[in-house]
Amino acid sequence: MTCILYAGNFRLNPVDAAGKRVLELSLGMHLLGHEVYLLPMNSANGVPVLFEPGNLYEAAGDCRDRSYRDIVSTGIRATKSRSYSHVILYNPSSALALACLVRSKVSGFKAVLDCTEWYESSHLDSVHAKLEVIARMYVIYRMFRRAILVSPFLDSQLSIANSAVIPPLVRKDRILDGPRERDFATGDTVRFLYAGFPGAKDKVRLLADSLHEIAPRLPFACELHIAGPEHSELANLFPASTDKFTTVAHGRLKSEDLVTLYQQSDFSAVFRDDARYEKAGFPTKAVESWAQGVPVMVLDHSTFARNASAFDAVVTLNSTDISSALAQSLTSLYSSRSAYNKKSRGALQLAREQHVAESYLDDISKVLR
Repeated sequence: MTCILYAGNFRLNPVDAAGKRVLELSLGMHLLGHEVYLLPMNSANGVPVLFEPGNLYEAAGDCRDRSYRDIVSTGIRATKSRSYSHVILYNPSSALALACLVRSKVSGFKAVLDCTEWYESSHLDSVHAKLEVIARMYVIYRMFRRAILVSPFLDSQLSIANSAVIPPLVRKDRILDGPRERDFATGDTVRFLYAGFPGAKDKVRLLADSLHEIAPRLPFACELHIAGPEHSELANLFPASTDKFTTVAHGRLKSEDLVTLYQQSDFSAVFRDDARYEKAGFPTKAVESWAQGVPVMVLDHSTFARNASAFDAVVTLNSTDISSALAQSLTSLYSSRSAYNKKSRGALQLAREQHVAESYLDDISKVLR
């Protein structure tokens, strides 16, 4: 049995989106017979903990985010404390990545990169942050010989010899068992869900504005549920509620509560600009939505959703006229029970076939060779 250290820019107790990816990939390695030790950036004492498949790492612990300098020194100490066959770094800083590459030459372990993003310069506040991303993406990340990448775009851009493209994953037993059956009726409320914090990446305001505009013309009311921010954090970010359109803020939710909210929703949405960060990434929230049989609304330039279209698991909107496209799609799905339920079944099939660790065991084995 080999020991693997998984460290980097993710959090556990409670787990964030990055931590969810790390846990599902760790499950795949566990199924292959490896021992995986986790070292999140908010580790309480800087000591790696053994991955346990039955632990969802949701319970809040005595955790704090460490500085990047502390993360580097903690990571180096961890490689000295136990004999690891591999050290996997999740979206590491350039300093941590370089330290790991140098340390691998001394200790003999295999360094593996897990990369899921490529920031736009416009999303970064300082010159230092912009230079950091340039150093990572154009120089240091390309020095790795093994990598797990979230998208074909990153795979083609980084050109790492031994790589595997593995999208966000979800635990098999957290996928809804049976198909959802939704029978819309006049006077119903159609519920939309956005999970996350509105910011530079996700254009949830586009959805809110479009729903606010078209709701008076629809035969049903629309609710936009937002999981993450508190209501006070959304002040003035969204149009005012009306009798046909309402915004509901749920604050930060535990995983099981978020699953329940997905199950109560009819659609989720991921709207992003047609830019490099969209091509490079793959939103975890989309996979969580499909796992509950909830179709995802996307714009027509969405890269991550192209494969999902084959499963009929998305609603694709014309990005040049979102309001009209949204009204047309909603009216069509509202008037046809079979059309919506087909999308829901497709979402579940997509999650079961392409977003569970068991589907990528060969890819993980290849990278670890």
